[in-house]
Amino acid sequence: MATAHTMRDAHTSRFGELWPLLAPYLDSALAPLANRPWMHEFLSFVPRSATDYLGFEARLGAEDGATDCALNLSAAAPEWLRSGLPEASAPDGAEWDRIRAFLALWVESGMPPLGDMTRVWLEFDMAAAPALLPNLMFGYWPRGHEPMRTRAWLLDRAIPAALGAPLPPVTRGLLEGGLDACVGANDFQIGLMSARALPAVRLCVFDLPDAALADLVAAIGWRGDVGQVAALVAALRPHADFVGLHFDLAGMALPRIGIEPGFVASSWRRQPHLESRWAGQLDVFAGLGALTPAKRAALLAWPGHAQVMLDGRPMVLLRGLSHLKLVLPGDGRVEGKAYFGLAVRELAQAGAGESDALG
Repeated sequence: MATAHTMRDAHTSRFGELWPLLAPYLDSALAPLANRPWMHEFLSFVPRSATDYLGFEARLGAEDGATDCALNLSAAAPEWLRSGLPEASAPDGAEWDRIRAFLALWVESGMPPLGDMTRVWLEFDMAAAPALLPNLMFGYWPRGHEPMRTRAWLLDRAIPAALGAPLPPVTRGLLEGGLDACVGANDFQIGLMSARALPAVRLCVFDLPDAALADLVAAIGWRGDVGQVAALVAALRPHADFVGLHFDLAGMALPRIGIEPGFVASSWRRQPHLESRWAGQLDVFAGLGALTPAKRAALLAWPGHAQVMLDGRPMVLLRGLSHLKLVLPGDGRVEGKAYFGLAVRELAQAGAGESDALG
């Protein structure tokens, strides 16, 4: 149920000022108390105008675990990162210079220039705290959708700009071979996991035909259990519109793989009370020992909305689930993760359907 809150005389241009409104909804099963200072620090770093959706990542198979954070960039984000905003200065450092260089190419190649900024994400690992160093994720549609973002643009301009150097030849060859092997697929995400202990380029494909899996793993030299992956994809497919696969490349295909079921509908219209297939996904995760009962209950309790007064205006604070992911680290374990988050919308905008979709 929606509830009304008022923040009087508060400057709420950053998400950190929303913490008193948000914290009561954070079940300790999803956000352990030890992780709250990091989450608050991240929220205080992000200006509200710079993101359309702010996300969190929870580990599902154990009672504790890190909470990673991410922001989905808005059309205002390049200005914040380039020259700062009145409420938030531009972040400093070589890592941010590389993000700025990438975004300059993204804006230059967009049609219209800022029309698809929400396809870019910055991800922040709690393991790297207190440093707020981003991993970069972005969508890539090579046929039809992005005529200016060719294979050459991706491999020789965009990724090198974000890395600050050309792709190592071996990694470049693996990535190009993986793209070639994804016959029939046209929905990719590229991740540049530069803030990780072992930096890698992540290739995510979301519409890979089952028959192409063997060719893909052969092309990138992934040496994991293909039969196990195929079985997990088959178990999840009835409960999703698609199942994505995530591979990390760093001079070789690393053992780790992600398996991500998802829905085509917008984030706010695929919440559990509208999308019954969430239950099937959760059942698969629980059957694998990758989801505790407490975390299942906390996930299902998270979606909702609250009307708030921010900067003297009525706004809506939306809470929703994004997606789940199975992770096979390569040591025989199967881990579960959940991605959930929040957004702030004008009352009239949310009234057009978003808040209704959240019940």
